[in-house]
Amino acid sequence: ASVAEMVVADNNMSETVQIVAAKSTDLDGFKADMLVSELLDSALLGESCAFSHSDAIERLLVEDMVVPIEQRVIPHSAQIFGRLVQCSEMDNMHSVDNLRFAGGKGTPWRDKDSPQCSGGWPAIPVHWQRLQERCNAKFMSEEAPLLSFEFFHSGLSDQEVVSVATDITATETGTMSGLLLYWRLDLLSPEVDP
Repeated sequence: ASVAEMVVADNNMSETVQIVAAKSTDLDGFKADMLVSELLDSALLGESCAFSHSDAIERLLVEDMVVPIEQRVIPHSAQIFGRLVQCSEMDNMHSVDNLRFAGGKGTPWRDKDSPQCSGGWPAIPVHWQRLQERCNAKFMSEEAPLLSFEFFHSGLSDQEVVSVATDITATETGTMSGLLLYWRLDLLSPEVDP
């Protein structure tokens, strides 16, 4: 919020634009013309993003403006995409075979069946371009759209954000290491920024 206040001041808008440094769910009795937020994380819709936006639109945005709500909410919309990938470094994130112990003693396994466990983190933040450079990581499929989301709707709960099932066809041979997820964010509505 302090950076936003400096930007507003630098543009001589302090008398027109008010920055509110608070969680929207903590505000009451307050109405705004526009909602600008940064609730995004590496998975796009974490941090109760859908609920927070929906709640703010329902309770805090002025309803009777000439400009429609979808043009007064930033960000406007987003899409999540996925691609099958092969990457030895990602494979190693699910394995303890490459761990070394001091003095060569010790074991990473809790019992005799543990080495067969292929568990691991369900989602790992990665820098894909760096992985491509370091370990010849490669795409094994074309980009597939997995989810589209519009931030300007009210009445949503986090449980109502639904992903879409889709087939992703491998276009390369190899061993799949995972599904790379990434997203595109549209800050403004197409009517405002075609």
